[in-house]
Amino acid sequence: MSFPIQLLVFVVLPCALLLFSRRQRGRRAPLPPGPPRLPLIGNLLDIPAKEPWLAFTEMRAKYGDVTSLTMPGRTIILVHTASAATSILIHSSALTSERPVLPLAGALCGYDTQLPLSQYTADGPRAPGAVNNRVKAERKCFHGFLGTPGAVAALVPRVVDEVRDFLRAVEGTEGDVMHHISRATMRFSLRIAYGHKADTGTAPDAFVREVEIGSDNFFEMTKPGASFVDLFPILRHWPSWLPGGDFHRVGAQIRKHLEYTRDMGITLVKQRMAHESNERSLASSMIETKEDEFLTTVAAFALGTGASDTTASQLSGFFLAMALNPDIQRAAQAELDAVVGRSRLPTLEDQSSLPYVDAVCKEVLRWFVSAPAGLPHRAKQDFVYESATGPMLIPKDAMLVPNIWNMNRDPDRYVNPDKFDPTRFIATKDKPAEENPAKTSFGFGRRICPGRLLAESSLFLFCSAVLSVFDIGKAHDSEGKEIDIALGFTTQTVIHPTPFKCSVRARDGSARSLIYGA
Repeated sequence: MSFPIQLLVFVVLPCALLLFSRRQRGRRAPLPPGPPRLPLIGNLLDIPAKEPWLAFTEMRAKYGDVTSLTMPGRTIILVHTASAATSILIHSSALTSERPVLPLAGALCGYDTQLPLSQYTADGPRAPGAVNNRVKAERKCFHGFLGTPGAVAALVPRVVDEVRDFLRAVEGTEGDVMHHISRATMRFSLRIAYGHKADTGTAPDAFVREVEIGSDNFFEMTKPGASFVDLFPILRHWPSWLPGGDFHRVGAQIRKHLEYTRDMGITLVKQRMAHESNERSLASSMIETKEDEFLTTVAAFALGTGASDTTASQLSGFFLAMALNPDIQRAAQAELDAVVGRSRLPTLEDQSSLPYVDAVCKEVLRWFVSAPAGLPHRAKQDFVYESATGPMLIPKDAMLVPNIWNMNRDPDRYVNPDKFDPTRFIATKDKPAEENPAKTSFGFGRRICPGRLLAESSLFLFCSAVLSVFDIGKAHDSEGKEIDIALGFTTQTVIHPTPFKCSVRARDGSARSLIYGA
């Protein structure tokens, strides 16, 4: 048994268990039901390292719409349904809008200064010198820049530019498309965050490389089970010079890179503004309005990294779905040909006239859930959730995990939920349209994604353009045989399909003219 595990078993767990048991005394309502707990480690073994949201969904079937897991020093509340999320994370948002305190990913790596892990109120951990209620101030800046229909309309020409570059890059692919998708979404995100027009060549420029590293670091450090220190916060006091203390060094390295990259981005913006060559961006608009400098730095980085990875996840899911469902692809193309024609690409103004294509985009959001376990919330104080089966205690500092995977595949919301079926969102005389998955796909309450309007518009523009000019199918091997696609997922905060190969071919000569035309 290694030294850190010995420490965990013989010292940390017994002490944390004693504290936990004392906190339970005197509480009137019970915790939500959950799987049986083992001595010392509680439900630690009930959370698998791979695809934990699938295990959470199995728990919903056994224990109900809200379930609990306990470990020494940590209570996790799994919120499995849209109705429970509405009650706990929206109606009770005054009590549930904080984030879990993650000592490694947060304080040591520095990500508690970034919007996804920042505390909502000023009494939580925050950067030294940061303005009070920084999250509210940051969200206000996001809302003004990209959170209204008018703001989104002003950004659409940039989306269209990046869509055209993406079409040229991906045309003729017979294999992996995900690196093209990642490059395109990173270019788009950095353009709206910093006004940075990245090279369209094969190699990313220096700033793009640093942001890619920073983004990878964030999603690696915040994925489920990434660190024992974040699972058992008491371990943060373990000295760096003892065996098992290497996490201090790792956190310091990541924090140094985070601060370097954030400063690099703002420096580039100021240089372009000085030469009057800067395209308006979130960073430049905040500099012009003299927002707090630290607020500007962290907000721009949050937009540059967060928008890129979630959009890449959704587009990867779209290509996967189209390669697996050629009949759906042909139906969408038929609608595009009839409504838009073959001489131009679709615009946002066409969206209301393209109900089937719009439904394909909704189904991508539902079927391929970018963040299946969301970003956890934290309970600010004890409160009681009045469920249909009776009162349940939500204890102070409990980690509240929205099981978005289950919400978007809940048979109570969606018929045949595992099937990719855009027609579920089109009402007929025999059935109403099923619920828009955007209600659950972008977070909840005061922590809902501030860029969701731009995200939905961008997804439509990318997907409709791809369908207009390309046929997407399975790739072929050297003998001309189709290569099967295995449906699988990475395990991170924001997931992607496991690598798959597909064929991306221009539909015909007129499509090729659209791809390479002005």
